[in-house]
Parts: sequence; structure tokens; C-alpha cells
Amino acid sequence: MTRNLWILALVAFAASSPAGAAALKFASLAPEGTSWMKQMHLLADELAAATERRVTLKLYPGGVAGDERDVLRKIRMGQLHGAGFTGNGLGEILPAARVFDAPFLFHTIAEYDSVLITVTDTLQALFRDKGYEMAGWASVGWVHLFSKNPIATVDDLKKARAWVWETDPLASALFAKIGISPIPLPLPQVLTSLQTGVVDAAYISPSAAVSLQWFTRVKYMTDLPLTHSTGAVVVADEFLRKLSPEDRATTLRLFRHHLQTLEPIIREEERRSLEVLAAEGIVPVPVAPEDAAAFSAVGDELRRDLADKLYPGWLLAMVEDRLAQLRAAE
Repeated sequence: MTRNLWILALVAFAASSPAGAAALKFASLAPEGTSWMKQMHLLADELAAATERRVTLKLYPGGVAGDERDVLRKIRMGQLHGAGFTGNGLGEILPAARVFDAPFLFHTIAEYDSVLITVTDTLQALFRDKGYEMAGWASVGWVHLFSKNPIATVDDLKKARAWVWETDPLASALFAKIGISPIPLPLPQVLTSLQTGVVDAAYISPSAAVSLQWFTRVKYMTDLPLTHSTGAVVVADEFLRKLSPEDRATTLRLFRHHLQTLEPIIREEERRSLEVLAAEGIVPVPVAPEDAAAFSAVGDELRRDLADKLYPGWLLAMVEDRLAQLRAAE
């Protein structure tokens, strides 16, 4: 009887997994239960149905596959096949992508959206040259300073024990330009470090501050965003080449569809997160116009410094030309 049950189980497995089936192993820092992961589960169900289980999506949420650098190493080794990356992780593949994360670059979400449309095809081609298909954008949102002491000026920031993502050259360059020595740590260590006082200031989006619980270890949020952080999903072309043309097209189409569906959800989640932070007693710190101008001046100078070092100067010019057009039309 036991042997018969075992045989039946093998038959059932074979029926549910067609010959030549491909499992796309996909990692994300987003914790299970977040809007991001809920959308990925919907994608997984729809992808399996649309390809009759020839392509399935195996999810590794919440950083279980490691930090973004770990994930990228595993993709290159073939242990994973794709991931949702923040701008920091995208920059490990294609440093040019970091132009979107340049501090104090965008004034409004409309500017961000328009510039993204302008340069998407260019960046898509650059990712393909690196062996990856960019399956769609997934913005992280406006990034603010969260701190134990109010930060309203450049001088306030200089006094802080500020965290920097240990693999983030852009944030490190910003702090160096301001004249402070940040404390480099992996992302998973930030919450504990805020609790113990190793750091007393960190930068993150409001929704991530809520989902990662960083807000429980700080008191203030600086009203002026540092940047609007970009994210995207990339899939290794080595994996996609193993699929039939039809299944490859279906996989990419469904990724793009679900990421487009996710974007307004993320923005609404950011609005609700601000309400949660206010209810939890996080105090917004206003930044005076003259101090905002001082921060912006640092950003302007930093962008010039990093042109042709972190990202191509011609790409920065493309972005800034589009911004100039938009602002001239206001």
C-alpha cells in the first residue's frame, strides 16, 4: 500500500509539472504580507495558469536569500534567476541606473514619471547588454531621514550618527559631500543598530519604515525628501533563453502588468504610511526654504561630481534636459 501511494504521488507530481517546466527563482527584500509580495503571489498564480505550469515562480521574500549583493551573486551563479532590486541593487548591475536616485533631483512625482518614460528604452538596452531583462519598474517612493534627534539643516545632519547602506556608493558620496562619516551596515542590521544607538539616523521610505519597523526606534522624520528611490525587477537572460518564445513573452508581459498594477498601490501605501507614522507619534521636521536650498545645492554639486564616474554624463544630461523642459512648461 505504501509503495502504491508513493507511485500515485509521483504520477500526480508529473501531471502537475510538465516536461521541460522551468521554475523562476525570484528574491525580494520585501517582507511577506506586504503589497509587493501580495502582487508577486498573484503574478505567480497567473503565470502558472497562463503557461500551463511550463513556467512557475518560486518566491524568496523578506531577504531570506540575502542582501541585494548576495542575491545578485546567486543570480550570476544560477541559484536564483531574478529579483526585485532597489536602486542600490540595480547599480550593482548597471551603475548608470543610479542617476534616478541622485539626491534632490526630482521635485514632484510627475517629474519622476515623465523622466522615467523618457529614458526607459535606453536603460532597457543597457541592462540587456549586461545580460538582464528589465521586466518593469517598481519605485520605492520618496526617501526621508528618520532620526532620534530633529534634522532640519545640513549642520543638523553633520551631528548625526547616520547609517549608510554598506554597498551604496551614491549615499556614501552624499554624506562625504556634506562632510560626515556615516556608519556602513547591511540593511538587516539597521533596526538593531537604531535600538542600541550605534546609529541615530537612517534614510528610507515611509512605507518601508513601517514594514521594517524602523519607526519604532526613532522620533522624527525630516519633511524634505532626500530622493525618490527607484526599483525594478530584472530577470537573467540566461534563464529566459531556456523558455519558448511564447512563454518568454508571457512571462515578461505578466511581470510588466503586475508591476504597473503595483505602482499606484505603492503610492497609496506611502500616503497611508505617513498617517501611521503620525499616529505612532513620529514628528515631522519642517525644513526652511533657505535650508532646503542648501540641501539642493549639495545635490547639484554631487550630480556633477558623479557624472562619468557612477553614471554616464550623457545620461544625466538627458534627465536634466527633460526636467528643464517640464519646469519651463509650468
